[in-house]
Amino acid sequence: MILTKGRVTQIGVIVAFVIIWEIIGRNTNPLVLVPPSSVAIAIFELSIRGELIPRLAYTYTNIFLGYTIGAVVGIPSGIAMGRWRIVRITANPFVLALYGIPSLTLVPLFILWVGIGILMHLTVIILFVLFIVLINTMDGVRSVNLNFVETLRSFGGSERQLLTKVILPGSLPYIMTGLRLGLGRAVVAAVVVEMFFGGIGLGGGLHVFGNIFWTAAVIALILIIGATNLGLTNLIKFLEQRWILRWRYTITAFD
Repeated sequence: MILTKGRVTQIGVIVAFVIIWEIIGRNTNPLVLVPPSSVAIAIFELSIRGELIPRLAYTYTNIFLGYTIGAVVGIPSGIAMGRWRIVRITANPFVLALYGIPSLTLVPLFILWVGIGILMHLTVIILFVLFIVLINTMDGVRSVNLNFVETLRSFGGSERQLLTKVILPGSLPYIMTGLRLGLGRAVVAAVVVEMFFGGIGLGGGLHVFGNIFWTAAVIALILIIGATNLGLTNLIKFLEQRWILRWRYTITAFD
């Protein structure tokens, strides 16, 4: 990997932050803040005790399933709402109303319907992902250049060609933005639901370790959640830049 000036700056900032954190952490009440060295020890202890990997697997399995279902439902729904006015007029009030309601306030209903368990967790994650993907997709379809649509129609293009040759390519940047935002929301939903409504994943670990005042383990899990979320988001961005929307990043005004 070539170390660019920006990359060197990022590394320098991170190293400086860790050093300052270590100094401050060693001179602070351990119930409030611990140094990164203690956090590293906590990660090692969790790994040795066999707690870290099962918690990661549980949380990110739920995230993968909920995120996938939310995206699979949200993208076609957004395309339909953007493409056909009658669908948009009919569904838009319900979408906006549900999107405006904090998903966690619906958890008591989900508990009554599906009980406390993985189905309830998945339902919350799906809702967190669904609407952000749907709305971005709909906006992407509606932003497609009308000239392209009219040109295809003038040459006798079919509805299928309109979808595959104009609508999807034109709305893809919006769809990818929705998918990136949806991933972050999926992580938030999974962790928060586990913290407040039970779970053996990372959110459950935050609840348990917080109750026993193991600050190092709490910070460790927070850092793991942040790092994995950053890695997955960067993976989507990498795929977008290298393959999915490579044409879009050939020439950019700002790097």
